[in-house]
Amino acid sequence: MLVYKVALTEPVNDLLLPKHAKLLSVQLQRDVFTLWYSLEAGDEIVNRRVIILGTGNSYPSKYLMYISTVQKNDFVWHFFEDMGYAA
Repeated sequence: MLVYKVALTEPVNDLLLPKHAKLLSVQLQRDVFTLWYSLEAGDEIVNRRVIILGTGNSYPSKYLMYISTVQKNDFVWHFFEDMGYAA
């Protein structure tokens, strides 16, 4: 198993990640939202979508998988993978 990270810089983040990567957590690193994920070497690379929602906001998908919640200053942000997304 390997652990990697990627910065999340947009409300909707389309990422090239291993198909079976496990999305572990989102935290602030140097004031940037950062997603950590684990993978097995040799896995197929696919497009995966991670979205950032502020408390009280909505996103048009029924297929959201919760990843993490992070507080930054006065705001609380919630991170989900859109499991219905197909590139």
